[in-house]
Amino acid sequence: MQRLSQRTKKRQPLCRKPREVLVIVLQDYHYFVLPHDSLSQRLSEPQPTRGSGSPKKWQQITPAMAAGLTDHVWTMEELLSYRVPPDFHDRLDQQAANHTS
Repeated sequence: MQRLSQRTKKRQPLCRKPREVLVIVLQDYHYFVLPHDSLSQRLSEPQPTRGSGSPKKWQQITPAMAAGLTDHVWTMEELLSYRVPPDFHDRLDQQAANHTS
């Protein structure tokens, strides 16, 4: 019984309230999925589109692309299925410990 309670205590920091998860997903959507008009860059040559519309003149850019975190606009499926590397969790734990001490 004691081991079970220890495991539960270790997992509690990873558990988040639904509202916190929603805020995180919305922030990530803003940074990785949603291109921002103010960040768009003019293409050197217009690129043809798949249909019969006018050629593409602007490259859509997200804040994550502008910061150099990714090289493409993410889909929601890609965002929601992304697995955070384990060493990133370790770095977050270290930062949290440094801020609390």
